[in-house]
Amino acid sequence: KGRKDIYHLLGDKVDNIQSEPSYKGSGVYSYILEDYFKNKENLRLVLIPKKASLDELKHDNMSAAILIAVIFIAISFPLSWVAAIVPSSLQTQLNEINNKLREYTDIIDRNVISVTTDFDGVIIRCSQAFAEISGYGVNEIIGKTNAIVRHPENDTSVYLALWKSIRQGKTWEGDLRCMNKNGETFWLHKIITPKTNENGVIINFTSIDYDCTDAKLIEEMSITDQLTKIYNRRKLNQHVVAFKVAVS
Repeated sequence: KGRKDIYHLLGDKVDNIQSEPSYKGSGVYSYILEDYFKNKENLRLVLIPKKASLDELKHDNMSAAILIAVIFIAISFPLSWVAAIVPSSLQTQLNEINNKLREYTDIIDRNVISVTTDFDGVIIRCSQAFAEISGYGVNEIIGKTNAIVRHPENDTSVYLALWKSIRQGKTWEGDLRCMNKNGETFWLHKIITPKTNENGVIINFTSIDYDCTDAKLIEEMSITDQLTKIYNRRKLNQHVVAFKVAVS
């Protein structure tokens, strides 16, 4: 009678329950108990939940799923807004800063005469302002030395003293007469500063210059007779004073 009751209650699920260690069917759950009792009677636990209980469980699971979905949405929207807006805002600010830096750099490049050489004096960078005053293009200057603008009437001793000073790590400042691509003379007041690496080794030299040609022309006019092109009395008096000091 018990067997007939089981078949009546479970139908064809009985064979599946008996053949499988655990079984999960439509509203039926079966688990073997042999591992616990060890009596070789092939005992099984068969659970048939009431439909109302299943419906309640499904309802609870659905409620939990809906709650989780709502929480996920509530969290994901602000996070997605932050992820989208904040980086975009930062990027906009960075772009504005970069544009300003490029603008300032361009102003400096066009108005500040500067040259950077390596330790051997080969030019590795120069400003557009230096290119314009020299008459050369930037591409013509890079890879050359400052000899490209050296005036042939300059005393070699000036350059020897200059290089000796900066290679000792000192800053050199002074006026240098130069010649542009067309053979015209111009003067630069130069401040040359060595740059060192983290070990204190000099790696390059940067010269920040300004055009002092007009000042030199005025100075020349003040000491030279414009008709004869020889030194005037003022300049001769300076030489006399210097000679007296040297003799005494």
